[in-house]
Amino acid sequence: MKARSLALALAMGVLLGLLPILPVGLEPAWAHHATSPVEFTEADASSVIEQPFTIVGFSWDGTAPEEVWFRSRLGDDEWSAWEELHLADSHAPDIGSREYEGHRPSTDPVWVGEQDQVQFRVVGSHEGATATLVDTTNRTKPFLRTIRDELTPRFPAADASHPGQPPINPRSSWDPFDSCQAPDHDPPEYVQVTQLFIHHTTSSNFYAQSSVPSMIAGICSFHVNTNGWNDIGYNVLVDRFGGIWEGRYGGVERGVSGAHAQGFNTYSAGIALLGSFGSSAPAAAQI
Repeated sequence: MKARSLALALAMGVLLGLLPILPVGLEPAWAHHATSPVEFTEADASSVIEQPFTIVGFSWDGTAPEEVWFRSRLGDDEWSAWEELHLADSHAPDIGSREYEGHRPSTDPVWVGEQDQVQFRVVGSHEGATATLVDTTNRTKPFLRTIRDELTPRFPAADASHPGQPPINPRSSWDPFDSCQAPDHDPPEYVQVTQLFIHHTTSSNFYAQSSVPSMIAGICSFHVNTNGWNDIGYNVLVDRFGGIWEGRYGGVERGVSGAHAQGFNTYSAGIALLGSFGSSAPAAAQI
């Protein structure tokens, strides 16, 4: 009996030693990517799509639509107000690069929280219209992944590598299993950074701190699986609580070429503020 207990303890020790270390209090990130063709019952209004999601986006073939709007709800709740999706025509790898070869045009992905129904309105072309619905809740998490996440130890991970540099959460904080890269991705391309672009993710400004890793994982899933990019487009992301997160793989201390500003990626870095700031200022902690 003692030998069996010892063997079990050793096995658990080996398992825990192989698992990644995550920040205290943060759940392991999860992002389930699903797509659905968008069918239009009228000239510009779609039928309702039912699928668990927290992030929504819209992509197409051929000519870009002039406008794309969506509304969503959970269960029998009231529908949200119609919200316009930003056409992400300039957020992409540089034209002519290998990463651009599989590029699919889309709107920006938008975080909306826990929802399960969505409807779209489109002005202009909607050829090949496809909805991307990324879920970052446990509703779509497989049982074995739940067990693995429960066994994953959590310890502080934010690191200030240089004097005066604020702590930065490493990529492993939201992608601990190194799963959010295209299977045939190219190795990181390093460039001399001479420009810095500040973006926002056009998502809700109301999200919990514990949701941030999954938000970033969801954006990465959209960039890889819907847009066809190698990885998440941004080099760094900043949440409304002041948390700084490493984005694109390759080392936050190095000039990694991203996919955030088409035509400028070969000499720039991109920082994305998590939230929507078209008509409001970022949180004080983000500045």
